[in-house]
Amino acid sequence: MLPELDGIRLAILRLHNYQDRSVLDMHASGPRCDTLHGPDELYGEVALRVEVVPPLSRADAWIELLAAGRSAEVRATLPLHWESFLF
Repeated sequence: MLPELDGIRLAILRLHNYQDRSVLDMHASGPRCDTLHGPDELYGEVALRVEVVPPLSRADAWIELLAAGRSAEVRATLPLHWESFLF
């Protein structure tokens, strides 16, 4: 979970590294914009899929994330723990 940013909470669910792509699955929740939705819908949740560019490799030991809002930004450095799955 990243620190709150402009009333929005971001949680990192998992990181996929496959087919020369790295993708973060995230969850965001917080207030919705009154100009896009009626006043009865004050809070919202959304699932996000974010592609990491350039893709990560197993040699990478950490990832730095940056989330920016209108009034602030949040940076987080997270360690990576690679697991191998055999199918």
